[in-house]
Amino acid sequence: MDVINRRILAATVLLVGATAAPTAAQSITSPYDFVDSRHGVYVFGASVFTDRGTLGTGPEGGYAAGIEYTYRVGGPFSLAGRIAYLPTQRRVYDDTSTLADSLAVRSDPTFGLEQIATADLSLVMLDASLRFDFTGPRTWYKLQPYALIGVGGVRSISQARTGDAQLPPDENIRVQFQDGFTGHVGAGVEWYVSERITVRADARDLLWKVHIPPGFRSTGRIIDLEQWVQTAHLSLGLSLRF
Repeated sequence: MDVINRRILAATVLLVGATAAPTAAQSITSPYDFVDSRHGVYVFGASVFTDRGTLGTGPEGGYAAGIEYTYRVGGPFSLAGRIAYLPTQRRVYDDTSTLADSLAVRSDPTFGLEQIATADLSLVMLDASLRFDFTGPRTWYKLQPYALIGVGGVRSISQARTGDAQLPPDENIRVQFQDGFTGHVGAGVEWYVSERITVRADARDLLWKVHIPPGFRSTGRIIDLEQWVQTAHLSLGLSLRF
């Protein structure tokens, strides 16, 4: 009887081991997780580093804040629209050079420019982007790296003129920020803390146009009155996916 019990016990152990081995072999952990959500609302802060143009008349850098809406249209592609607010300053210059200094001005366009004040300037930036997710509609170890390209516009919503009061009445050397079109490229990564909450960080190179008053040419400066300059945007924020 003991022999029979032992044989039954051994057969049971073999049967359990045989059925457990294939089951263990089938449980493969993948680093990829599919993203079911199509919509996202991204709230962010950004550090902005500006190129102020040849004469330094453009806006200075600063800190911006904004919000973005993202919609995945299919596969690795998404469309996004954002708005950001940038409170900044611009420099107010007086041109003390004369025709007698024309040779010095031609060798150094900033010769004779004297900064006499700063003026507050508030900008709103709007843009639309096409985003490409390198991992498609899924994450890799909870990360989703992406690249983007887009166009937009920048608009001043307030410009202080108090600094210009110290200038001579010649309007030709008074700087006025002009609204215009922008273009940008960038890349970033989105970290899925959960299915709905993510942390995003990206870097963008934005192009916009700086306009230089024609009066700065009066003493022989060889400069373009309209200059496309680069502006770096480094942003970090939280996104709600749904």
